[in-house]
Amino acid sequence: YIIGDGCEVALIDPGPNIESHLTAIKKALVGKKLLAVLITHSHIDHSPLARPISKIYEVPIYAYGRSGKGKSSIMEKYTRGVELGGGEGIDYNFNPDVLISSGDHLSCSSWIIEALHTPGHMSNHLCFSLNKGEALFSGDLVMGWATTLISPPDGDIAQYKDSMSKLLERRENLYFPGHGGPLKNAKRMVLDQLTHRNEREQ
Repeated sequence: YIIGDGCEVALIDPGPNIESHLTAIKKALVGKKLLAVLITHSHIDHSPLARPISKIYEVPIYAYGRSGKGKSSIMEKYTRGVELGGGEGIDYNFNPDVLISSGDHLSCSSWIIEALHTPGHMSNHLCFSLNKGEALFSGDLVMGWATTLISPPDGDIAQYKDSMSKLLERRENLYFPGHGGPLKNAKRMVLDQLTHRNEREQ
């Protein structure tokens, strides 16, 4: 996603390091000033292109942290010394320039973005709220057609349910997910997905 109506923009989740994808993004940024690269989480379909773009445009990468940051103490305890697998698709090379968490803001004259730490799908997962509740960029916490993958040890169902419950308390009801089209009644989707997880536990 490219955020901003004017010349100053931010880029959310530039995606995998594929030359054709980089070319398309560079074309979309012609005539614009890129201020920041924002990463929802460090999976290989979201974060690897961040560093090349950061170098080309000389802008910082903002994220919660490297892969594994934000893991709950309970998950740390129960996975210590145990090989669970579940590391598929993680960008282990991801290393942001600026660490951000819930309540941190980035802004320019035409937009303001608030970070929300929303672990569950991945421990370093962030969502980004646009213009004080106008919309939410939900990454892979809330996707457009199905519940997200939660793969321990980095994925955590307890963190996921807590993050989803927090979204229900917020103003945003228009989501732009990392996969799928815009969700215009997003809180309904959040509630349905939480209900689905609870039914599976039962």
